[in-house]
Amino acid sequence: MMSSKRRLQELANTLHQSATKDDITKAAKAVDKEVSHTDEKLHDEEIRTGIAEQLFFKLATIMDTFETPGAEEVICIICHALLYVHECSLEMKSSSHDDIGVTLLEKVIERCRNGNLIHGSHNILCYAVLALLNLSQAPSVQIKMVKKPGFMELLINVVMTEPSLSIRAAAIEIIANLSLAIDAFSLSTNKANFVDLLMLCNLFVKTAADESDNVREASARGLLNLSPYFEMEMSLSHSTELLEVL
Repeated sequence: MMSSKRRLQELANTLHQSATKDDITKAAKAVDKEVSHTDEKLHDEEIRTGIAEQLFFKLATIMDTFETPGAEEVICIICHALLYVHECSLEMKSSSHDDIGVTLLEKVIERCRNGNLIHGSHNILCYAVLALLNLSQAPSVQIKMVKKPGFMELLINVVMTEPSLSIRAAAIEIIANLSLAIDAFSLSTNKANFVDLLMLCNLFVKTAADESDNVREASARGLLNLSPYFEMEMSLSHSTELLEVL
């Protein structure tokens, strides 16, 4: 019987060697089937074997080489696999992360929201945001994401305008994670956005379904993480809306 490590190496090699859209789709499906589990140690081994690296590489190939409408199936498969493979340890999240990977997931989100990805765009958007959420749990990744131009603005836009509650919830959880890496300088340029975002998040989930609890909890966590940097901390502490969030 083939060992798990050897199996992963073969899957990574097959994905690496695939060139046509059909071959990439077939290889990505095999990888997705292999990584769709919740065993953290196995995910760590997948990262070490290069599975995530190859998934990002093929996502770049698909995004750059093939017309986006019509490539939704393979993009969805790859994003789903990236979501699962990054349910690894914090150490492996850090080693897997690079700016290119996050940039690719940003592009996927942007194309979903501007209509370039049509079929299955909801699932693609959901998987891409959740993959970023998994990555954002690692402190070293948080710092890089916070410093990435336009990244926070994209997340804010998703929270403010995305119809899907589950996707908005994931986006606000990412922002809450990233708030741990906000320093006084970066906050000084985005303070109003953060306050408005988190307060508004509390307002629009008040009448939502039960799953909105996740959004409220993430909003409260983000505000607590940011509170040391607010110049108007005392006035915020007397805000009725803030007290309701906390």
